[in-house]
Amino acid sequence: MDDETLDDETLDTENNNVISLASGKPDKLTAKQAHFSRLCAFGGEDGRGLSQSEAYRRAYNAEKMSDHAVWTEASRLFLNPMVARRITALKARQEGAALRSGLSLRQHIQRTLYHLTEQGENDAAKLRACELLGKLTDVAAFTDRVEQVAADVSPEEVQHELVERLKKAFGE
Repeated sequence: MDDETLDDETLDTENNNVISLASGKPDKLTAKQAHFSRLCAFGGEDGRGLSQSEAYRRAYNAEKMSDHAVWTEASRLFLNPMVARRITALKARQEGAALRSGLSLRQHIQRTLYHLTEQGENDAAKLRACELLGKLTDVAAFTDRVEQVAADVSPEEVQHELVERLKKAFGE
């Protein structure tokens, strides 16, 4: 069984069930409830979830229902604890995958640039790869840094140093 652990439940990705860690039992949803949950979590063309009403219309036979009836039933379904847990689990899984894909993309770019620094077609390509690699946040080779050095100096010593520098500056 391929599972992903969430806060207080596990998403069995093989069977697409949410398993409560408190009871150890899976939330059994009907096929339409599971479809509604997926549509709410990430059913839109952009990968985002659909509205509750739109998800309900697509998951259920709602052609003859009024908008108000669809809204009411979609809200009721959305508030069903098992459906709500499934939607939360699916969104959490999607967010985790997005984070992993962003990280893997950054790592791929870093590996590719490193490879190009050694195996580039010519010196200009190698130099450009070095430059881009140096600009990555993890490397930050071209970031200006300011160092602050703290010295334990008494106020009297600071005053004496200032007086000496002023005398020197004004020629006294």
